[in-house]
Amino acid sequence: MDNKPQIIEISITTLLSMFGALARLLNMKDKTAIRLSSMLSGCFVAAFSGVLAYFVSDYFELGQTVSYIAAGISGWAGPQLLDRFTSLFLAKAGLNPASQDDTGQGAEK
Repeated sequence: MDNKPQIIEISITTLLSMFGALARLLNMKDKTAIRLSSMLSGCFVAAFSGVLAYFVSDYFELGQTVSYIAAGISGWAGPQLLDRFTSLFLAKAGLNPASQDDTGQGAEK
């Protein structure tokens, strides 16, 4: 019974982050690049980042309003932020995806 409000808050947060992702896609200058697959993947990434934003705001006890605001912002910037975090992580691990070809081997010079 105590778990029900948390599920409702997580659902609202997820929906808000997905709306943030859709707003970002619809705000793009090149509207011809919008495809169903990019919309779905953007919404899934935004939902993931929105749930992460919810748990971070819940951990720091920031309140429901701040959680919803963080969800919208994370939905807007979610895919781009995860791309940057991935690049930083791969750089720290010593892997540079730009210097590899399709086989995973480094390009010969």
